Amino acid sequence: MRIRYIRKNANGLSLNRESIRIHNHSYDSRGPEDDKDYGSSNPFLTLGYETNVYAMTMGGGCDSFYIREPRFNTITHFPAICFEVLDSRVSKHWHLRRRFIPSRDGYFPREPYVDTVFAIEEWIKEPRFLEFLVDDKERELGIMNKMIKLMDAEFLR
Repeated sequence: MRIRYIRKNANGLSLNRESIRIHNHSYDSRGPEDDKDYGSSNPFLTLGYETNVYAMTMGGGCDSFYIREPRFNTITHFPAICFEVLDSRVSKHWHLRRRFIPSRDGYFPREPYVDTVFAIEEWIKEPRFLEFLVDDKERELGIMNKMIKLMDAEFLR
């Protein structure tokens, strides 16, 4: 899947208030409601940036794409609503995981939902793979970098 960064927040989209609240809380909890910037933690992500998607999560009112951060080449996630899809094919290297997330009294999530993840096999099957990847563990970085090369080859322009 290939995408382009086209908007910095959920403003002007036909989303329900709860979905906008979740996006704002998850990606930019600071500042006024009408001036959110979900990419503010990453000043190197500029409008028009094109990239491949290396994993995708859906559920809880906030769908996310895992992309390569443009300056440091690390994997990070951004809300899918900020992107337009240029190539909708999914990677042949992705696997699927679906799980039920129950509600928690007064805490997120307030309502139960189904969480769906499309990612490489290790990400799906190993409970701490993403945590170790974010922590730059050698094994997980090696696996992900190998898979990134394979996925990039799928979506050459």
